[in-house]
Amino acid sequence: MTKTTTLSFAQQLLLMEAVDEMAAHVRDRVAAGDTAMQDTLDEIETVQALIEAGTIQTTTTRTPKEAA
Repeated sequence: MTKTTTLSFAQQLLLMEAVDEMAAHVRDRVAAGDTAMQDTLDEIETVQALIEAGTIQTTTTRTPKEAA
């Protein structure tokens, strides 16, 4: 089962702000020497670019529990 939801402008802004905060936190950890977080930072920055471009689409699937 696939469900599509279109976010309102306010919801898009909230999502962008949340991802920006997460990126800042992870960026600070990388700058402090936690190099293991670099891959996470790269992924977050990829998601940020997709959100800003308006080209992100997520698909949720049912969990095994829901399928039973």
